[in-house]
Amino acid sequence: LGRFLNLGGTGARIAGNLLVQRITPGKARIDWEPVGSLLGETLGQMKGPVLKLGQQASQWQDVLPQPISAALSRLQNQVPSLPFASLESYLQRLYEGQLYELFEAIEPQPAAAASLGQVHRARDRQGRALIMKVQYPGIRGICDADLRQLRRLMPLGRLFGTPSARLESVYRELQGAIDQELDYEAERNNLERFRQHFSDWPG
Repeated sequence: LGRFLNLGGTGARIAGNLLVQRITPGKARIDWEPVGSLLGETLGQMKGPVLKLGQQASQWQDVLPQPISAALSRLQNQVPSLPFASLESYLQRLYEGQLYELFEAIEPQPAAAASLGQVHRARDRQGRALIMKVQYPGIRGICDADLRQLRRLMPLGRLFGTPSARLESVYRELQGAIDQELDYEAERNNLERFRQHFSDWPG
């Protein structure tokens, strides 16, 4: 509910901002800068599908106003991470209290963060260097709920002049991308296939 209110509130603020600009006497054009800043800030903090949508939307150079594309493009490599303390108890439950019996060390500072999870450098009890990729707790349920809300809020994209057919195709692409990115088992299998394929390559 909180995420829906945050997203819906942002949509209402954007619509209100555009309405005020359009009815202001003597205003020749829309100033998209504050809209882009608001979208970038909100989506960056929310993570999940709405952040993924912002990352995808940053590439619509031919569809969105340039200031909005520029603001959203910062989401590609400036995603806020969760503190490791927020993940540690979750990982302890996941590993049935054996987390530090399996791992000698886990760096608390993330090596990278994304819309659905983040990665930490780690070392197992055999001394091997590892990368631990952690999905944010409850992210599957968050994704399902966000996608339902985004379906309802997609018509707001028309405020930026985006055609309805484009909005629908974007939604389907987003849904498919999230399903793939949440499937860590498939990702591990793909990595293993790459390792086997390139195993005899020098270096």
